[in-house]
Amino acid sequence: KMKNRVDDFVQKGGGVCLAGWTGLNPNQVWYCGKRKNQCRCGTCDGRCGPSNGCPCDDCFQLLVDEGFVCVNGCGDIAKKG
Repeated sequence: KMKNRVDDFVQKGGGVCLAGWTGLNPNQVWYCGKRKNQCRCGTCDGRCGPSNGCPCDDCFQLLVDEGFVCVNGCGDIAKKG
């Protein structure tokens, strides 16, 4: 099983909503399912997935580590190309 940088077990999300501020589909994002109140879009319930919403910072870092997304100096997703 996969873990994030603070050793929470993670899984890919599901559902049809976007993964919060990332603009990605939930099945592209890792989620730990814990309530960490790290919503960046302002509409999530504070839980890190797994069916919708923003990933917590620790789970989002997995996307960066995998090279799936790039971030700019502000921590926002930067477009490739």
